Formats: sequence, C-alpha cells, structure tokens
Amino acid sequence: MNILITCLIGFLVGSLAAFIMKIKGIPWYIDILVGIGGSWVGNWAAGQLGIGVEGSIPSFICATVGAAAILWVVSLFKKK
Repeated sequence: MNILITCLIGFLVGSLAAFIMKIKGIPWYIDILVGIGGSWVGNWAAGQLGIGVEGSIPSFICATVGAAAILWVVSLFKKK
C-alpha cells in the first residue's frame, strides 16, 4: 500500500512541478519519477541549508521545489 501512496504523491508533485515550470506533454510515469526524485533532491537540499522539514505540507513543498529543480536541469540539456 505504501508504494501506491508514494506513486500517487510522486504523480501529484511531478505534475505540479511540470505545471510550475510550464512543461507540457510529460507522460504520467515520468511525473511519478520526477516527483519521487524531487522529494529526495528537495529534502537533501533543505538538509544542506539547515532547514528542518517536518510535516506533510513542508515535505510536499520541498518535494515540489526539488522536482522543479530536476525539470530545470533537464531543460538545460534538452535541445530546443
């Protein structure tokens, strides 16, 4: 059951980050991967900055920022 919840939250975070970054046409499974990866990146970055992230809302925000950062880095390497 936990993997389903993780995938659902990853999808929400990845979709929100894609919306914020104005990226369209990402498949749903990429949204999930970006959301899960964004959670790792966001929580790692918060820890490096000395920001304590506890609770559902701060974790969701941190994951969204991390996912947006992943999408930004990918957009730097994407051909236009």
